[in-house]
Amino acid sequence: MDYYVDVVVRPDPEFSTSTLISAIFSKLHLALVRVGQGEIGVSFPKIKLTLGDCLRIHGSKLALGRLMDDSWLRGLQDYAQLRPIRSTPVVSQYCVVRRVHVKSSQERLLRRSVRKGWISEEEAQERLLTTKNERSKLPYILLRSSSTGEHYRMFIQQELVLKTGATGSFNTFGLSESATVPYF
Repeated sequence: MDYYVDVVVRPDPEFSTSTLISAIFSKLHLALVRVGQGEIGVSFPKIKLTLGDCLRIHGSKLALGRLMDDSWLRGLQDYAQLRPIRSTPVVSQYCVVRRVHVKSSQERLLRRSVRKGWISEEEAQERLLTTKNERSKLPYILLRSSSTGEHYRMFIQQELVLKTGATGSFNTFGLSESATVPYF
């Protein structure tokens, strides 16, 4: 992860920063499916209660060059500034950026279990009385499934690792359970 690119959302009166970060992230995901090869990771340098207005893309100069040649931000240039590829500064901290699955609708999950034949309708009704929906305070990206067309929230956890970085592969969202990206 010797290089990085920042994508910074420009303020817009019509769209919230969260909406624009979600749109940018969705476009990045499609590009990583085409050219990512597990070599590109992401981080959110301004993450707090929301993901902030900056998406940082990490990788080698070659991997980031392939991404930039893909013109993946097409259609969103008016809403975001794509900064040039830069060398990563010397850092002493790294972070893991991962997806966290939240089972927020117990009713939906129980309906699915009945449909699959895992439990009976009566068992589902019993369990529904005793279970609670999970809530998460983690920031999220709102995405649309290309297979079902439904919108869903992808909760993001960015966890600091204070010592050394860990190598590994990134998925087509630029996330990993164990590989780290420089934190600065």
